[in-house]
Amino acid sequence: MKWQRLSANFSLALLICAAFILFIAAQVPENTLLKYPGLVNLWLVIEQDPAWLIIAGSLGLALTPLLRVGRLVERLDKFRSWATARQHPVTLLAIAVSLIAAIGVDWVYHRFALSLDEFLLVWQAKVFLAGHLIAPIPEGWSTLARALQPIFMYYDFVNGFWSPAYRPLSAGIYALFDLAHLGPWSNALLAGGSVALTAAIARRTWPQESTAPGFTALFVATSPQLLITAMTPYAMTGHLFLNLLWLWLFLADTRNKHLLAGLVGLLACGLHQIYVHPLFIAPFMTSLLWQKRWRLAAGYAAWYAAVLLLWIYWRDLATFLAQGDSFGLSDTLNTVSASGSSLFRQVFTLADGPNAGETIAILFNLARFVAWQNPLTVLLAVVGWLGLGRAPHLIRMLSWSLVLTVLAHVILMPLQGHGWGYRYLHVHLGSLALIGAWGWLRLRDTMPDRDRISFKNAGAVLALATLLVAVPLRAWQTETFVRPFATADRAIQGRSEDIVVIDASDIWFGVDLVRNDPFLRNHPRILVAQRIQRESLEAVCADSRWVLIDYPSVARFGLRQMPEPQHTGAQTPMTLRAQLAQAGCDSVTGIADSAPPDCEAISCLRP
Repeated sequence: MKWQRLSANFSLALLICAAFILFIAAQVPENTLLKYPGLVNLWLVIEQDPAWLIIAGSLGLALTPLLRVGRLVERLDKFRSWATARQHPVTLLAIAVSLIAAIGVDWVYHRFALSLDEFLLVWQAKVFLAGHLIAPIPEGWSTLARALQPIFMYYDFVNGFWSPAYRPLSAGIYALFDLAHLGPWSNALLAGGSVALTAAIARRTWPQESTAPGFTALFVATSPQLLITAMTPYAMTGHLFLNLLWLWLFLADTRNKHLLAGLVGLLACGLHQIYVHPLFIAPFMTSLLWQKRWRLAAGYAAWYAAVLLLWIYWRDLATFLAQGDSFGLSDTLNTVSASGSSLFRQVFTLADGPNAGETIAILFNLARFVAWQNPLTVLLAVVGWLGLGRAPHLIRMLSWSLVLTVLAHVILMPLQGHGWGYRYLHVHLGSLALIGAWGWLRLRDTMPDRDRISFKNAGAVLALATLLVAVPLRAWQTETFVRPFATADRAIQGRSEDIVVIDASDIWFGVDLVRNDPFLRNHPRILVAQRIQRESLEAVCADSRWVLIDYPSVARFGLRQMPEPQHTGAQTPMTLRAQLAQAGCDSVTGIADSAPPDCEAISCLRP
């Protein structure tokens, strides 16, 4: 197939994808999506992705006439030669990725943890920095713990601890970097490291191809998903880095490297979600059986069995160490049993399979993944998959790993919630680049010299368009979405009252505004009204100044209102105010009508 036809077909596919998204958008009113915050990713796809899909598709169709301009072709040749040279460009690309992401931490993401996944990672990092493995619930606040941190939390009221419902090592990495005051930029550095590791894997896979590391690194470095996610505290960048490090060690295939790979696997399983690393390595482990490498397969199986048990029950171990002698063996066994059964109940609950709405969400997730990559990478990955039967062993295993991850999320977690691109496939950005590299090598060998040069120039156009158009577009879209939440959060954190009560019933993602320090060192303390019981509030509120914040209080920041306020029982703003006053909050300041007068939308964002 001539590259012009290949490019045209792929470009038409991007335009059809954009048309599909716009068609669904026309059928589903925005208020319907806002009504169900769990569908935020569908809302983000509709709001953000058609623009770039249309630009990329149109550009692809226009490539042939563009490449007839002689001066443009000459400059593209120079860019290509630099971008795929053997040595320095890989280092420069890795540094550039880290610098762009580091700048975006403040100027795009406002040094903010948007989703609770991100916030609770930073929350746990503060626990580690304070010298604890697990945080004790501050004295006198246990009955209000669910109002102080309402979701994605584990509460151990028997032993007096609370912790995020995730594994802790992403927070540990953040805390480690924060010892040098680099916590918010840890993902920026890991993203640069991921670019270098992908190139190193390409060099190990195709040692005879001098340009393979350069263009593989370029594929990763020009991924808007990689760059934007590296500006956030999300754990997915750490997953990508450690899985690539594991793969690089595994491919070395020496005894010492396999031992080191096992240690990396220990860290990777404990990052955030326990299943991400096992899904990535499963095809490689299975291939050891096909190769009849029984001893190595048994060693990995035994090691990972121990690793998974450790991370399933890590919270119980942390509680045991925190309690010391006062935490008896019987309590340990009871808590361990509860933790294990809780995990398995969660898996079986999630495994019901997707309904019709979730099926659309899955298609949107995959469309979003494509829309947040360099189109050249996706195009060449498709070429690579078409030739999978003749692909190197690594490419086949990476492809199966990606398919396994998609299938697992189709069954268990079809809705990703917030995310820039499809974050559940973030761990496979390096895989996609390597598969794309194989696609290029396969395509190159079937092309006449003239077509090969033309295709290289077409690829350079797509890479430049991604860097100069897609990345700024995605940065603007991300900043626009994050700014209202970041501004509102800093306004709330800056209030002078002792207690801020958030009525989250009519604020889109209003519960995410409830953010407290793990040791409640923050002032004011923030609670969500929907989790407060009046009798539990009396003990802490009797001599406190409080304020109730509802949607009108934060509308000026650009937050969206829920189409149908989720009031339950007597939880309207006025009755909530009355209940709080009756609970002993004598110094009533009432319902907030604005932010503090010295807090303007932009000034609130600067750390």
